[in-house]
Amino acid sequence: MHASIFDPAGGGALGPAWGHRGDWPHDPSTGPEIMDDDAAARAKAARESCPFLTAKQTAFHLGIARSTLKAMRLAGKGPRCRRHGRTWRYHIDDIEAWSAANARGGDHG
Repeated sequence: MHASIFDPAGGGALGPAWGHRGDWPHDPSTGPEIMDDDAAARAKAARESCPFLTAKQTAFHLGIARSTLKAMRLAGKGPRCRRHGRTWRYHIDDIEAWSAANARGGDHG
Protein backbone atom coordinates (compact mmCIF):
# COMPACT_ATOMS: atom_id res chain seq x y z
CA MET A 1 0.00 0.00 0.00
CA HIS A 2 1.24 3.48 -0.82
CA ALA A 3 2.03 5.93 1.95
CA SER A 4 -0.88 8.30 2.15
CA ILE A 5 -0.45 12.05 2.04
CA PHE A 6 -3.31 12.11 4.51
CA ASP A 7 -1.48 9.90 6.99
CA PRO A 8 1.49 11.84 8.34
CA ALA A 9 1.49 9.83 11.57
CA GLY A 10 1.48 6.52 9.71
CA GLY A 11 -1.29 5.04 11.85
CA GLY A 12 -4.12 4.18 9.51
CA ALA A 13 -6.39 5.92 7.04
CA LEU A 14 -6.02 9.29 8.72
CA GLY A 15 -3.52 8.46 11.44
CA PRO A 16 -4.17 8.64 15.16
CA ALA A 17 -3.12 12.29 15.36
CA TRP A 18 -5.97 13.44 13.11
CA GLY A 19 -8.92 12.20 15.17
CA HIS A 20 -12.15 10.83 13.80
CA ARG A 21 -14.52 11.89 11.05
CA GLY A 22 -12.10 14.18 9.28
CA ASP A 23 -11.27 16.39 12.25
CA TRP A 24 -8.72 18.99 11.28
CA PRO A 25 -5.74 19.38 13.63
CA HIS A 26 -6.48 22.60 15.51
CA ASP A 27 -3.22 24.19 16.58
CA PRO A 28 -3.65 27.80 17.72
CA SER A 29 0.02 28.53 16.99
CA THR A 30 -0.51 27.68 13.32
CA GLY A 31 -1.67 30.63 11.25
CA PRO A 32 -3.99 30.38 8.25
CA GLU A 33 -1.12 30.92 5.81
CA ILE A 34 0.61 27.81 7.16
CA MET A 35 -2.58 25.77 6.79
CA ASP A 36 -2.97 27.07 3.20
CA ASP A 37 0.61 26.03 2.42
CA ASP A 38 -0.06 22.62 3.97
CA ALA A 39 -3.24 22.16 1.92
CA ALA A 40 -1.40 23.18 -1.25
CA ALA A 41 1.39 20.70 -0.49
CA ARG A 42 -1.15 17.88 0.08
CA ALA A 43 -2.94 18.73 -3.17
CA LYS A 44 0.35 18.77 -5.10
CA ALA A 45 1.39 15.41 -3.63
CA ALA A 46 -2.02 13.94 -4.49
CA ARG A 47 -1.76 15.08 -8.10
CA GLU A 48 1.69 13.52 -8.41
CA SER A 49 0.79 10.15 -6.86
CA CYS A 50 -2.88 9.21 -7.22
CA PRO A 51 -5.12 12.18 -8.00
CA PHE A 52 -8.34 10.27 -7.18
CA LEU A 53 -9.36 10.55 -3.53
CA THR A 54 -11.89 8.45 -1.67
CA ALA A 55 -14.89 10.10 -0.03
CA LYS A 56 -13.15 9.82 3.34
CA GLN A 57 -10.00 11.53 2.04
CA THR A 58 -12.04 14.19 0.24
CA ALA A 59 -14.07 14.99 3.34
CA PHE A 60 -10.86 15.28 5.34
CA HIS A 61 -9.28 17.52 2.70
CA LEU A 62 -12.33 19.82 2.77
CA GLY A 63 -12.66 19.71 6.56
CA ILE A 64 -16.21 18.38 6.52
CA ALA A 65 -17.89 15.17 7.69
CA ARG A 66 -18.13 12.29 5.23
CA SER A 67 -21.91 12.29 5.70
CA THR A 68 -22.02 15.96 4.67
CA LEU A 69 -20.02 15.16 1.53
CA LYS A 70 -22.43 12.32 0.72
CA ALA A 71 -25.46 14.57 1.23
CA MET A 72 -23.90 17.18 -1.07
CA ARG A 73 -23.22 14.49 -3.71
CA LEU A 74 -26.81 13.24 -3.53
CA ALA A 75 -28.13 16.81 -3.86
CA GLY A 76 -25.76 17.55 -6.76
CA LYS A 77 -24.09 20.37 -4.82
CA GLY A 78 -20.67 18.95 -3.93
CA PRO A 79 -17.47 18.57 -5.90
CA ARG A 80 -17.65 16.64 -9.16
CA CYS A 81 -17.16 12.92 -8.57
CA ARG A 82 -17.18 9.63 -10.41
CA ARG A 83 -17.74 6.03 -9.60
CA HIS A 84 -14.81 3.61 -9.73
CA GLY A 85 -16.25 0.17 -9.13
CA ARG A 86 -18.34 0.40 -5.95
CA THR A 87 -16.68 3.52 -4.55
CA TRP A 88 -17.06 7.19 -5.34
CA ARG A 89 -13.82 8.98 -6.21
CA TYR A 90 -13.03 12.67 -6.34
CA HIS A 91 -10.24 14.11 -8.49
CA ILE A 92 -8.09 16.58 -6.56
CA ASP A 93 -8.43 19.20 -9.34
CA ASP A 94 -12.25 18.92 -9.15
CA ILE A 95 -12.11 19.32 -5.36
CA GLU A 96 -9.90 22.40 -5.60
CA ALA A 97 -12.05 23.93 -8.39
CA TRP A 98 -15.25 23.37 -6.40
CA SER A 99 -13.68 24.83 -3.27
CA ALA A 100 -12.45 27.93 -5.12
CA ALA A 101 -15.84 28.42 -6.79
CA ASN A 102 -17.56 28.31 -3.38
CA ALA A 103 -15.21 30.74 -1.60
CA ARG A 104 -17.06 33.57 0.13
CA GLY A 105 -15.93 36.72 1.92
CA GLY A 106 -12.47 37.92 2.76
CA ASP A 107 -9.60 38.17 0.31
CA HIS A 108 -9.40 34.88 -1.56
CA GLY A 109 -7.17 36.14 -4.37
